Amino acid sequence: MEEYKELVEVLYTAGRKIRTATLQQALNSTETELIKTRFAEGDEKLLIDMKPSEILRNELDKYGKERGTGIEIVGEAFSNKIVGNREPKYIVHVDVVDGTRETTHKVGLSYFEAGVLPWSDDPRLSDTCFGIAVAIGFDPITGKLYSYFSGPKGSYKIDEERRKEILKPTDEKEFNNRGYFNTITSFRGTGVLPVLKDRMFEEMYGKQEAPDVFHREMLTSCGELINIAKGSTRGVMDLRPAVSLIADFLGLEGYKSPAGLCMHPYDVSGAWPIIRDTNKAVIKFYDSNLNEVKPEEIPIRNVKMDLGYIACGNEILFDKVRTSLRKVLGNNYF
Repeated sequence: MEEYKELVEVLYTAGRKIRTATLQQALNSTETELIKTRFAEGDEKLLIDMKPSEILRNELDKYGKERGTGIEIVGEAFSNKIVGNREPKYIVHVDVVDGTRETTHKVGLSYFEAGVLPWSDDPRLSDTCFGIAVAIGFDPITGKLYSYFSGPKGSYKIDEERRKEILKPTDEKEFNNRGYFNTITSFRGTGVLPVLKDRMFEEMYGKQEAPDVFHREMLTSCGELINIAKGSTRGVMDLRPAVSLIADFLGLEGYKSPAGLCMHPYDVSGAWPIIRDTNKAVIKFYDSNLNEVKPEEIPIRNVKMDLGYIACGNEILFDKVRTSLRKVLGNNYF
């Protein structure tokens, strides 16, 4: 794990800049009176016109050129982009940048999560990835803008009202042992794709109105998948659409049993070593058509980012979720 730490710091820097740029762009794009967030001097001119994906690519490219190290970036805003040296040593998988998903409410904000794996033809056989996450949220009730950031220095709430409140940082020993970060966030939003929204909420609540499904803790998918493997899961929430739906079907509050989770292939690759080695839980994976698939068969390259996989440590729970989803969507999950 030691060799990753320098690259994780690069992701931390990129995440901080992405957070700053996204907040600036949001503050400049809405007429709502938002909490004014202080930015470091000099950041505005540098970042205000840059997309989050550009910031991330530039930071990784700089690192790769300085170290003579190639880095393959895979994710929604990238097409297996190799930066730095042309001989890849690492894979950086990125989930949602540039606000391209329906993970925001009323203003175009970003959710950014990145993990690091050694480059190989089968990253599932490598060490568990590290994770960096940035979540930007807009509370339509209070009109306040919130930003949450998880990195080597812990998880922070940085809105003006709670600027001094710092959530418990990731313990250094635990960081080395786990190899991933929990992202503790709590903000309001719908988090479902438009094609699902009206029909699913009508099915669930008898009305076409999005409830407040995110006002609680969330965990990164890779981290939660590891928790399932260890038999120590907690309530399932995530910014991806399937998880918000699953959590609602579960009843959300106080749910502690092994549960269903939607993730991208990159999350599976990051958690696969622990899934492979643990005997505490039997985890089954299902593709977007709800057909069972082996984790080692899930590709991590050249896949559509809208393609999700469901992991379940509870067969009865999965049957309940599958029945509900098929009732609304038919056999096509996304």
